[in-house]
Amino acid sequence: MMERTLEIGIIGLGLIGGSLAKSWKANNRHTRIIACDTNAADLEKALAEHVIDVGTDTPDSAFSDCSLVFICTPVSVMQAVASTLIPLLPEECLLVDTGSTKREVMEIFSAMGLRRRFIGGHPMAGSERSGYAASRANLFENAWFVLTPYPETTPEAIVRVFRQVSGTGAIPIRMDVAEHDRATALISHLPHVVASLLVETVRESETGSGTLRRLAAGGFRDITRIASSSPGLWSGISLSNRGPIRDAMMQFRTGIDGFLHMLENGDESGLRDFFQSSRTWRDALSVVQTERYMTVAEITVDVEDKPGIIASIAVALAARDINIKNIGINHVREEDEGALLIRFENLDERDFASSVLTEAGYAVKCRE
Repeated sequence: MMERTLEIGIIGLGLIGGSLAKSWKANNRHTRIIACDTNAADLEKALAEHVIDVGTDTPDSAFSDCSLVFICTPVSVMQAVASTLIPLLPEECLLVDTGSTKREVMEIFSAMGLRRRFIGGHPMAGSERSGYAASRANLFENAWFVLTPYPETTPEAIVRVFRQVSGTGAIPIRMDVAEHDRATALISHLPHVVASLLVETVRESETGSGTLRRLAAGGFRDITRIASSSPGLWSGISLSNRGPIRDAMMQFRTGIDGFLHMLENGDESGLRDFFQSSRTWRDALSVVQTERYMTVAEITVDVEDKPGIIASIAVALAARDINIKNIGINHVREEDEGALLIRFENLDERDFASSVLTEAGYAVKCRE
């Protein structure tokens, strides 16, 4: 199977857009990248570094041969960007965003009649730094990359995006929009708000002597590192996901009230149980991460090299409500019997998929 040159557009060459470009260029020489950004210096630098092939300050005809376009801009400008882009793109071109909230984004593209051409995306990776200068090729390695397609999205479209996302080293995973926004409010947005509140509490308590600033180190610096993130970005995220963030903060406030009650009543046993419970759950995260990397939920499938074969397999699995995390071409047939390598969320889904495809007449091998 010979690889053909793939043209990908990126709107917004900041931390996320720049890292996508660097990753694809580092891992696939057949990728041609067209980037759009208002920062001329960043475009020039990316061109000089051979990270992108074409740079423009506004979307133009350079995007006319793209099969995928990743929109890495704030939610507030996505509708304007898409309105300019769509007339320039071929009908088969798919659009993917990289915003950390999904409900508002999905509503925007639905209202524009793009439910068959747009897939919501959110790479669960980042930094307190921003801009192209902070981007790096390995930003997404072993990080979840959430995708939230519409019900109308075809399996073929999902497979195309899954393959491109996995090319960054990320682990693509399909998720419901409401589930995504609630989860990110709790594990991403709330921590940013809390970190900033901690900084503000100390700042407001500082005296002219500057003692707090001098002593602020160790744990305080670690826990408040993300408070150095872009104010514009996080004010936009807070408003875009205001409902789930409010719910998360109300739950957090309940926890603060409970802690204050134990403190005021001298409840040493309650305090010890509180710290033990949080410690146990936090320590378990490292185990979960290790299991994630070590578990191999993959199959290889022996198939003919003919048009539509990947789509046929994706449709067969989608019909049984089996979620594909990643699908790609296996180039080392000496080690495995299949030409396709398919990854699933867990071993149960892998085994179910194996039985479904075997029943459909495919030669399947589970990777151990």
